[in-house]
Amino acid sequence: AEYIQRFEKSADLLRELRRDHPSVPKYLEAQLRLSDRIGFLYQRNNDTENALEVYRQAVEAYRSSSADAMTVDTDMPAVEAHDDLVDLLLRESRKRPDDEQVLLREALASLQESAALFDRRPKNQPSGTPIDPRRIMERVRIDQRIIEIAKELGDDDLVKAQTERTKRNRNRDAEIERE
Repeated sequence: AEYIQRFEKSADLLRELRRDHPSVPKYLEAQLRLSDRIGFLYQRNNDTENALEVYRQAVEAYRSSSADAMTVDTDMPAVEAHDDLVDLLLRESRKRPDDEQVLLREALASLQESAALFDRRPKNQPSGTPIDPRRIMERVRIDQRIIEIAKELGDDDLVKAQTERTKRNRNRDAEIERE
C-alpha cells in the first residue's frame, strides 16, 4: 500500500504541472500512463472502487484537456485509460447483476468516446500523413467491443448502426492507405 501512496503523490505532482502548463502533451501523457499503473495496483490489491475512480479520473483528465495537449502521443494512452475502465466495468457488471445495466452503459459510453478519438486527425499529424496501422487496428477492436456490449444490452439498433459505421471506417481507411 505504501507504493500506491508514492504513485498517488507523483500523480498529484503531475496534476499540478498540468494545471500550470495545460498545453504540454508530455504532462498529459505521463498522467495517463501513471493512472494506468495506479489503477492496476489497486486492482491487484482487490480495491475495485479505487481502481475505477483512478480510471474515471484519467478519462476525465483527457476529456478536459486543452486541445493543444491532444496529440498522437496522448491519444493512445487515453484509449488505454478507456480500455482499463471498460475492462473493469465489464468484470464488475458480471459480479453485480443489480448494477449490470448501469455498468454496461458506462462501459459503452467510454468505448464510444474512445472511438471518437479516431475520428479526428491528431494535432501533430500533418495532413497527407499515412494513418498508423496500429490506430486502424485499435479502432477496429474498439468498434467490435461496442458491438459486443450493444448486443449484451439488447440494443439491436446500435448493433446495426455500429456495424455500418465499422464498414464505413474500414472503407475510408482503405482509401486513405491507397492515396
